[in-house]
Amino acid sequence: MSERPEKTATVLAWVRKAESDFRIAELALKAEPAECPFDAVCFHAQQIVEKYLKALLSYRDIHFRKVHDIEELMQLFPLSLKPPIDAKEQDMLTGYVSTGRYPGLPADPGAEEAREAMVIARQVRDWARTLLPDTVLP
Repeated sequence: MSERPEKTATVLAWVRKAESDFRIAELALKAEPAECPFDAVCFHAQQIVEKYLKALLSYRDIHFRKVHDIEELMQLFPLSLKPPIDAKEQDMLTGYVSTGRYPGLPADPGAEEAREAMVIARQVRDWARTLLPDTVLP
């Protein structure tokens, strides 16, 4: 990636933001169950996946819209490079963009959903980090 410093900076910025979401979600899950904001964990899990997908798309010079829809981002990847997340998981995570962040939406997710969301987020994070150069991995 040394040929384009602005590309390195963009990819690094996405990875840093994803890692910030990862740290917050991991810290929240360590709280006592009665104190854990499971909706926030789910939101940050979605953000981890979204931002790592955007980091990889940026690294591969694939343009994407300003969107939070995991499925839309997934469709931009070539068939030979599909992230480890199925359609059901994509829908679930995309739903967390607003669930729990705004009143009047479906019930907040619980501990089981938060743990499941983080399992998916970790899988995508681990996969993405194997495909990105060390220069963008903090």
